[in-house]
Amino acid sequence: MKHFKLTKVGPISVGPSGGEFSSPSDLHDQLSKLADEKGGKYYVITAAREHGPNFEATAEVYK
Repeated sequence: MKHFKLTKVGPISVGPSGGEFSSPSDLHDQLSKLADEKGGKYYVITAAREHGPNFEATAEVYK
């Protein structure tokens, strides 16, 4: 991310969702909300998975 001159804010994570998120777009919406709350403008998903009705993801937030 150095070539974009972004500053790392820190990690965020979601999950397990317990069926709360019914699609990957719901998961993205939650990650976006958490990134906004941390003061970030962008996030990069570092891991994501679906296991039955559960979605989990971790991401790094940048500004």
